[in-house]
Amino acid sequence: MGIKVYAGYTHRYVSDPLYQPYYDLAASYHKPVAIHTGAMSGSWGRLKYSHPLTVDEAASQWPQVQFVICHLGNPWLPDAAAVIEKNDNVAADLSGLLEGPFDPEKYLERTRKLYRLCQNLAPVSG
Repeated sequence: MGIKVYAGYTHRYVSDPLYQPYYDLAASYHKPVAIHTGAMSGSWGRLKYSHPLTVDEAASQWPQVQFVICHLGNPWLPDAAAVIEKNDNVAADLSGLLEGPFDPEKYLERTRKLYRLCQNLAPVSG
């Protein structure tokens, strides 16, 4: 268990001081903070707060907190990958990327670029 932040629905960036007590709590108990990123349901959310690039500032301000970019920032997958590559304390989940009927071949075909990107992010040994 951890904490989940819905910045796009609360209309606050994840680096907003409002969240500091929650991040401090997560750090104290070594719990992750999941950030809802990417597209939202309903028109009352604000995309500028749910963009995965906003996680970079919070991750830099609270390096002792493990952040999780939920939904890999869909549709901003390359931006989310850049934040993950830069910050050791940021990971991602892939929930919500698949909805409705699932055809693996079509899905793999559409996401070929994402797989190449992930291969490039793999740790280099040596």
